Amino acid sequence: MMRTLLTLLILVAGYFNLFGQNQPADTIEIKSAIDSSLINIEIEGFYGKSKFRPVDNTGFYYGQCITITIENETDSIIIVEMPVGSILKCKDTTVQDMIVTKQFALNLYPKNKEGFLIYAMCGEISDAGPSAGIFYDYGGLASEEVVKTAKMIQEKNIQNIIGQHTIWAVRNDADSTKLLHYGATLSSLQTIVNNLSEINIETKLTSQVPVLKDEPIIQTIQEKQNDVIEKESDFEINTLSIILIALCGILLITIIVLVRKNKNNIA
Repeated sequence: MMRTLLTLLILVAGYFNLFGQNQPADTIEIKSAIDSSLINIEIEGFYGKSKFRPVDNTGFYYGQCITITIENETDSIIIVEMPVGSILKCKDTTVQDMIVTKQFALNLYPKNKEGFLIYAMCGEISDAGPSAGIFYDYGGLASEEVVKTAKMIQEKNIQNIIGQHTIWAVRNDADSTKLLHYGATLSSLQTIVNNLSEINIETKLTSQVPVLKDEPIIQTIQEKQNDVIEKESDFEINTLSIILIALCGILLITIIVLVRKNKNNIA
């Protein structure tokens, strides 16, 4: 009887222990985790750390271009979340601050340190880009318009140069001339303006380029080119028809002249 009771108690204790372990950990925003000394972090540029380069050309100004190493100082599993639109303040004032363009939540094991690559974009168009040996502090959320822009980039998955130009257009009020200098095209500027209109953000760029959702600039140019090609084709067909008619006429006249000459010779 005592053995049965002891076994039952062990099973119950094991059950409650297992139940307690399965309880999900609370998610803590990274700023709260830092302020509460739950974690230590180190944020650094990624470019130059690896001889390999992403196939989509990200990893310098935008894309997975920042590394973050997080150490859990507690004796428990914690989940740390980095919200989209967070700003990473560069310790070197000649290098751009970064804007996080894809939120994430990380499971951190007790007394464990891990490193991750995160999505971010440069936030100061005239300064240098991030690289290995360039370090950052977490600066909380950026301004409301920048956060809205970063959320839109995340939702539309514009983790590319168009997304980067969008950040510069909003945070630095970069105009069309500046963005064209940094690799934008007429088509990409139109896309940026259209996207910003969807989230009701006005910038110097949106005052220069009108919203044109139904017929993008590139489509308009292509249709005009097609019209020119069609007109040229019609002209070529008409010209060829006239030449053929003229040749047939000359051939008919020649045949008539030859027939009459033969009749006169016979007579």
